[in-house]
Amino acid sequence: MAATHHILTVWFRESSSPQSLYEQLTAAVGEAPFESDELDGVRDMQWKAASTNDALAKADRLKPFCDDPALILLKVATYYAGGSVDAVTIKDERGNLTADRPRYR
Repeated sequence: MAATHHILTVWFRESSSPQSLYEQLTAAVGEAPFESDELDGVRDMQWKAASTNDALAKADRLKPFCDDPALILLKVATYYAGGSVDAVTIKDERGNLTADRPRYR
């Protein structure tokens, strides 16, 4: 039987600032993400949590970054063995990503 997983997900636009948002978010959560990838200038960071409440507590530590326009997504999701998902989205600006990208024909 598959286990239940609790995941905190953050997406943000990469920049060349002296202290990167990656470092700031990692410091705020208090641990490095278990997964972090970059694609087309957008960084995806994911942290595992012991429970939904633990994931929400980690997300609470990142709420001060929600005013930063570079932060695109802040979301907690619980994935259950049967395939269902519960999610709490705190910030979601993914719809604005397409405005920043060239349109291909």
